[in-house]
Amino acid sequence: MGHHTRKFTAPEDVGFNLPECARGFVVEFKGNENWHTLPEVKLENGSKLRLYAATQLSQVRHIWKQFQRSAWHTPFQNFDWINAWFESKNLSSRAKPLIILGFKEGQLQFILPFATETYFGLRRLVWAANEVNDYNSPLIKTEFLPQLSTAIVGEIYQHISRHISGIDVFYLTRQPKFLAGIANPFVSSNARRSSCDSHSICLDSNWSNLYTQQRSAKSRSRLRQKTRRLKRAGKLHFMAIRGPQLQASIDRILQWKSVQLEQKGERNPFDRKSQGSVLTQTIRQFASVDTKNNPLRVYGLFLDGEMIAGLIAFVEKKTFSLFTMSYGPEVFTNCSAGSILLVKTIELAARAKLLNYDFLAGDEPYKLSWCDQKLDLYDCVFATTGIGQLGAFASNARLEVKKSLKASIPAMNFLKKTNRSRLQIQGALAKLKTPHTKRFNHAGNR
Repeated sequence: MGHHTRKFTAPEDVGFNLPECARGFVVEFKGNENWHTLPEVKLENGSKLRLYAATQLSQVRHIWKQFQRSAWHTPFQNFDWINAWFESKNLSSRAKPLIILGFKEGQLQFILPFATETYFGLRRLVWAANEVNDYNSPLIKTEFLPQLSTAIVGEIYQHISRHISGIDVFYLTRQPKFLAGIANPFVSSNARRSSCDSHSICLDSNWSNLYTQQRSAKSRSRLRQKTRRLKRAGKLHFMAIRGPQLQASIDRILQWKSVQLEQKGERNPFDRKSQGSVLTQTIRQFASVDTKNNPLRVYGLFLDGEMIAGLIAFVEKKTFSLFTMSYGPEVFTNCSAGSILLVKTIELAARAKLLNYDFLAGDEPYKLSWCDQKLDLYDCVFATTGIGQLGAFASNARLEVKKSLKASIPAMNFLKKTNRSRLQIQGALAKLKTPHTKRFNHAGNR
């Protein structure tokens, strides 16, 4: 291998130390005077499930962090991720925590990380950080999952709506069809498919076999040619990004992604001028949490020491979850720096003996071309009050329209074209406005 490549001898070579996972870890009930007690729920085997509600994250911080070490959950139910979302700008005054804890025989079985928010005058219950999450689900002990049914979950929801005042609508979106391979009891029978699915690869530690199965000989040859083209331009290497450069690298990756989405006319969740800024702030805040168990990872492809492509991911519980990736506008044409980086991270995950490479939610072509597993996502929206009926109807209608539009190629092409035109007009107006503003300020200061 030449000096431009890096040999993977151990996961730590690129910052791949996995967060701890405490097997058999038990979280016992010690009581908390700040929790609200909800009515008990009787399980099918006759045992009772004790329910408690907390309205501040500080009330559950310790028990949540203990429980997430062994409970099944996705990266989006990590306490620090949820906390980062609540701390993001403009959110604290709108969304409030409502954390439900379920105990059986004194041992914690699940945490339901909910939030309440006001939406067009209605108070609705949502999964915390739902707007930035790819998956919305509980933290739950896998051995307890079979004891829950949709009927029992429905009873839990009834207790919440009756004893937590003012909730008009349950708005629960992007819920996986399965949790730890078991049918998700939080997906009710009247749930509707979300507007997108999630996709993943079942990994094989034998990278050569996996790569051969996933990519044709022509595709592998073409990527090797593009890699050689970049190597002729300078020293090419792949590495994990840590330390002082982490935040700056995250900002650059998100900025590149924002520009690329706008150029395509696609929805831009990283736009700092819109609600999407919450996502950017959540990622930055989460990355600043200095703990050895932080699952956030950032990787870059570098040419002569300058990053030309970057990728943000979560790594925990034997799964590599790709959150977003992008490449610099100055990258050589047709060199596919993003594809090279993607293959490097899949190779890294496979050699580290992870079980899955999760592309998360979204139906982008590159995800479809790689995946060998698809996970359906579901939305559950229902009213708990008379006034909430109209809100639930409107929300379901909006979700159906969104799904229909995404399923129509002509409609999506039209929307993308319209969005590109809108952004071009906004850019032109901004350029016209800037000189005028300068002249006005100059005259005002004389």
